[in-house]
Amino acid sequence: TEIRIDDDQDSVWLSVDIGDGASCHVGYRSCFYRSIPLGKIENGRKVEMKFEEKEKKFDSEKVYKGQPNPTKI
Repeated sequence: TEIRIDDDQDSVWLSVDIGDGASCHVGYRSCFYRSIPLGKIENGRKVEMKFEEKEKKFDSEKVYKGQPNPTKI
């Protein structure tokens, strides 16, 4: 477990051990389950995100039945 703060003290970063569970409301272990490729991106070209976590830890449809989900996957 760790807590950090940025240079102008307007952002906090927390790192915690969640064991084998999940902390993302869409079912992944972490909300940071996607990455953006580095390199030059041409104007108008769609950036394809890469899924770093292949499997969800739980079924969010069962857990949050009927609740709206603003996340764009």
